[in-house]
Amino acid sequence: MQILLKNILHEKHHKIIPRKDFGEKAITTYVFNDFDPIDGLPQELLKDFSKYLGFSLREAPSPVKGYKSFGEYFADDFKKVLVDLGIEAKFLSSYDLYQQGKFDEVIKIALDNAEKIQDI
Repeated sequence: MQILLKNILHEKHHKIIPRKDFGEKAITTYVFNDFDPIDGLPQELLKDFSKYLGFSLREAPSPVKGYKSFGEYFADDFKKVLVDLGIEAKFLSSYDLYQQGKFDEVIKIALDNAEKIQDI
């Protein structure tokens, strides 16, 4: 419930706080962390899906037909709630962003500065 409230607040701020005109419409973006591993399951899925613990949400099959993956199924449920609430957003997949190399530069910076980061 708390995460839903945060999303509603972000959307309301997005619509009511005046913004400078930068020539483009502001877009709320959500990134689904479907590259994350499955680290827990609802009781009703334990028997059939425990073998997928540790798999990324994107690589494990959906518990319901009609979805490409475990992650897509659960992300779609969240998207539907936001749409029903009238929240406009762009949805991205962290799995896709990693595959496209979108994080490569910042990962390299972090690795090149590992000692500094450890000191922090």
